[in-house]
Amino acid sequence: MEHHALIVCGHAVLLRKAIKKSWELPSEERLRDGDIEWLLRLLTSLDAEQGSHLALLLWRTWQVRNEITHHENVSTIEGSVHFLRSYAESLHIAKQYPVDWSGNGKQKLNPGGRRRVEIVHSLTWKPPSEGWAKVNVDGAFSPNNGQGGVGVIIGYARGAVILTAWKVIF
Repeated sequence: MEHHALIVCGHAVLLRKAIKKSWELPSEERLRDGDIEWLLRLLTSLDAEQGSHLALLLWRTWQVRNEITHHENVSTIEGSVHFLRSYAESLHIAKQYPVDWSGNGKQKLNPGGRRRVEIVHSLTWKPPSEGWAKVNVDGAFSPNNGQGGVGVIIGYARGAVILTAWKVIF
C-alpha cells in the first residue's frame, strides 16, 4: 500500500529530509511499510519524543498537502521546519510548566513571561466533503497519574474509517 500524501509525495520527502537535521525519525524503510496498520505499529515502537515528532510531522505534511490541493499560499520547506521546531518546543515547555487543575483558581507565574490563556470550545466533528478523507488527531493528559496519549483517525465523508492509531506517550 502506498501512502502517497504523507510519505511518498515530493513535498513530504523534502520536509522529512529537512526536519531530520533537527529530529531523529524512523528510517524511510519503516515509513514505507505496506501493512494496513503500519502507523499504529510504527508509533508503538518509538519512544515518546520520536513518536510525537513523527505525529507532528505527519500532521504538518497533511496541512501543507491541503494548501497545495486548495491552491492556497503554500508554506515553504524552511517555513514548515521552523513551524514544527517551534511547535514542538512550545509543547515541551507546556509539559514542564503544567497548569494547576486543583480548582482553587490560582496559577503559578509562568516563568516565560507569557500569560496563559485557557480557551474552552465545544466542537462537533464535521465530516469531509464527498470524495475527501479527513485526518483527526487528538491528545489527552491526566494530571492524576501523569499519563498522556495521542490518537489519530482517518475517515471518509460517510463515516467509514480508513485508519486509527493511538499511543501512550508519557
